[in-house]
Amino acid sequence: YKIEGNLPLALFGDEKRLRRILSNLLENAFKFTGQGTIKLTVKYKDAAIIFKVKDSGCGINAENLHAIFEPFNQFSRTANNNGVGLGLYITQYLVELMQGTLSINSQINKGTTCLLSLPLPARQYIAPVLNKYNDVIAYQGNLKTVLVVDDNPHNLEILQEMLEPLGFKVVCVNSGIACLEKLQTLSIDIILLDMVMPTLNGIETCERIYQLELSHLPKIIMITANAFAEDREHCLAVGCDDFLAKPVILNQLIEIIEKQLGLQWLYRANIQTVKQKIFSSKPLRVLVAEDNEISRLLMEQNLKEVGVDAVFAEEGNQALQMIQNSAFDCIILDYKMPHKTGIDIVNYINTHKTPNNQSYLVLMSALTSDEINTDAIQTGFDEVLVKPVDFENITKFLEAAYKRSISENKVKNQH
Repeated sequence: YKIEGNLPLALFGDEKRLRRILSNLLENAFKFTGQGTIKLTVKYKDAAIIFKVKDSGCGINAENLHAIFEPFNQFSRTANNNGVGLGLYITQYLVELMQGTLSINSQINKGTTCLLSLPLPARQYIAPVLNKYNDVIAYQGNLKTVLVVDDNPHNLEILQEMLEPLGFKVVCVNSGIACLEKLQTLSIDIILLDMVMPTLNGIETCERIYQLELSHLPKIIMITANAFAEDREHCLAVGCDDFLAKPVILNQLIEIIEKQLGLQWLYRANIQTVKQKIFSSKPLRVLVAEDNEISRLLMEQNLKEVGVDAVFAEEGNQALQMIQNSAFDCIILDYKMPHKTGIDIVNYINTHKTPNNQSYLVLMSALTSDEINTDAIQTGFDEVLVKPVDFENITKFLEAAYKRSISENKVKNQH
């Protein structure tokens, strides 16, 4: 993954369509690259966001390349090709809706390159409105059982990993027939049913569920990549309770389950409460030193959600200059950076007089090990966190930094 040049912090466009387009292109790249590389390159030029997906896979021959965007084109690049041949047809349709362009170049045994350009104007970054489902951690009441039906084991695994941490009992089967058999032996509260499956598809499975005359009829949610209006109407007509498009987004899934089962959720501490708790008396001054642009953007967004406008350094020497000249309540340092590592910088703080000898110190590392933890503790770090740092850990160390800064201010005022 590579960024060329500078990207705007925010663009104005259809997030769901863009996610779907990129998902389809990347899934194809992985599907047809048994071994080798897949590269995603992003740049912004002339008010357009430009993505390039390049794989070193088996490629497409010239005869098939001209017909690649036709519906139900099911030529096989590999012996185990599966699917209904709609992926790139839908992708091209969505690109045209967004007034963009998509071109594909390929050579047999040399790989494929997809070039996507979408005219999305840059906008000033505004912290996103928090979705009420972002901080769901569990539900109240009796245990609920979810039956997931999909012939693709990867899809089964994803939905299982989404739902089990929330406390659901998840049962997975790989066919419509197995679904019908499971319903006769196990009480199910809700079914997540794939629409496109061999032998017995989702529509046929739904119809047969109603023929079983079950004492407890589960809610049925149809899940499909073919998210057209006529598909939705067909699913609802045969008895499905709701409809969800692939790729499944966790918040959308939680919302549908809430509506169908009437659940009440348990949440992490409310973010506004955290903001008020951390910043009741004074703003927090935070420095983040991180050489990876994506990690900086993620940290910036997370900090803005709790009201912190941090300053950022892109490498060790720049961070050291800031520390020598400015005071910070909290200093967040990457373990490995050009010129000076996070350990180097804190060693400097410990051996020199700076405005930051009492700062709260956080070390970030993409990997964790006993050696890194020992180095960090001996150097004087207060926290060691694995990247990407989740929101709960961010609020935790910001609160600790705030308490230390308030305590230091009291000591100074007494003197």
